[in-house]
Amino acid sequence: MVLLAVGIWYRSLPLRVASAAVIVLTVLKVFLIDMSDLTGIYRALSFLGLGAVLIGIGWFYQRLLFPRAAPPAPEASQG
Repeated sequence: MVLLAVGIWYRSLPLRVASAAVIVLTVLKVFLIDMSDLTGIYRALSFLGLGAVLIGIGWFYQRLLFPRAAPPAPEASQG
């Protein structure tokens, strides 16, 4: 997340791509290594937590990189 924030702050595409690579590697590690040690409710909670974090990262990225444009001001009718 810090790498993504720095990439957005400095408007640096290489830093944002590097942050995406780190996130992908982390998610793969969680699925391949960490999930194999969990069973039952802990595995389900881990999936839910990972999903929530990924949704949060996506929201953060969209919100800061592609802000919504303000709606145009209504024109005053004359006469």
